Amino acid sequence: MIGWDYNSYGYHGDDGKKFTSHIAGRKYGPLFTTGDTIGVGINFLNRTIFFTKNGIHLGKCLLKKCDNLYPMIGMESIRESVEINFGQKQFSFDIYEYAKVTLI
Repeated sequence: MIGWDYNSYGYHGDDGKKFTSHIAGRKYGPLFTTGDTIGVGINFLNRTIFFTKNGIHLGKCLLKKCDNLYPMIGMESIRESVEINFGQKQFSFDIYEYAKVTLI
């Protein structure tokens, strides 16, 4: 599962927990399901990763390492689908405002 392995970070929709390189998750955010928009961001300056749900920042997690990070999505059933946005459309979360505030 995403977040269970070393240098792996995940936010799981079935229980709302964050997993940071360990099988034991911690309470983090609300559950998510069909129609929700989940985002992830990395701040390399302060070595943190954060997740968003429907444009709301859910809090940050410290990164153990900042290299060799690869985006992943895990699903449970064969009929599930996702739409991925790497910046070709506007994000639900205002990443530009976040950058202004965190870089000051």
